[in-house]
Amino acid sequence: MIAEKCTTALTRRKPAIRDFFDLWYLQKAWLDIFAHENVIIQKCKEIKELKRTLLNQYEFLESQIETELKPFLKKNGYYFDLKAIYGDLLDFQKILIEKWNF
Repeated sequence: MIAEKCTTALTRRKPAIRDFFDLWYLQKAWLDIFAHENVIIQKCKEIKELKRTLLNQYEFLESQIETELKPFLKKNGYYFDLKAIYGDLLDFQKILIEKWNF
């Protein structure tokens, strides 16, 4: 499930804040979301490419917090650190591009 969510966050044509929230929440639960690198790589290979880069997508994602995530966050009392998970995924994407030529 973690590998599928990472792959989705990395390969979706337009990034979706729900993917980033889910991954951030899993990390908050002390799960190493990148421990499944081999499965993520295999899933990305099935897709054949990263359709876009996360670079320069932070503001687009941040705008989705207000419209799609904030009502959920307020209702359930959650805090969400987009900057942390965005940085982690951006770093991981860089590794995929450099190491695996995606």
